[in-house]
Amino acid sequence: MGKVIGLFGVLALFGALAYVGLTAAYRLDMMDIGQIFNILQYMTVGLVGLGALSLGGGLLALLRVGAGTGLFALIAGVAALAAASGPMMMRAQSSQVPVIHDISTDIKYPPVYYAVRDIRAADGAHNSTEYNPEDGAKQLAAYPQLRTLSFDKPYEQVFAASIDVLEAMGLEVIDTEENAGRIEATATTIWWGFKDDVVVRVNRFTAPVEVDIRSNSRVGRSDLGANAKRIEIFMRKLEQAL
Repeated sequence: MGKVIGLFGVLALFGALAYVGLTAAYRLDMMDIGQIFNILQYMTVGLVGLGALSLGGGLLALLRVGAGTGLFALIAGVAALAAASGPMMMRAQSSQVPVIHDISTDIKYPPVYYAVRDIRAADGAHNSTEYNPEDGAKQLAAYPQLRTLSFDKPYEQVFAASIDVLEAMGLEVIDTEENAGRIEATATTIWWGFKDDVVVRVNRFTAPVEVDIRSNSRVGRSDLGANAKRIEIFMRKLEQAL
């Protein structure tokens, strides 16, 4: 029994390490994200199965075999299930949001990207910075709360506060043009290193000053709601700051 439980533990740990390896392969540009997700569709099922078997076996081993084998199997089972949780959460989120990856508070005249275009091209971004008007209706249905913000404050104060908020959110500010009222920044996810580009437009010719923000993912047909969430956070923090 101990050898069988130990084998479950080894396989579960190998599966968890394989998941980490896929992440590394993507971040090192060794594999395309499409290839990664195709593999994960099948790997996730295996990780869940091995994780459950390893956990169950580990508990049994603690009672009948020995602490060493039991603890190893438990740790390996937890690692496998933790690895499986990422893809499972992504799949669950994808079923709850529209299949879009470009979100703007102004869908009629969305803010325009300039500085990040060359960066995206060099990075091999799959998605264009050209806004697709067909996404507007999907966005309005899913995220009606996203809207242009207005502030009865001096333009310079609003512009500076927008930069501060982006930096406080952990984004890398790529370019600022105060005369044009444009701020471009990039957000990078911790685990996969996915990059989403943000452009903020501060309109100095309106009274009160109007602020719009757009967030566009470099890869993926669906952003799993990440861009809308980022915009909501920006809106809330900017309102608090001003």
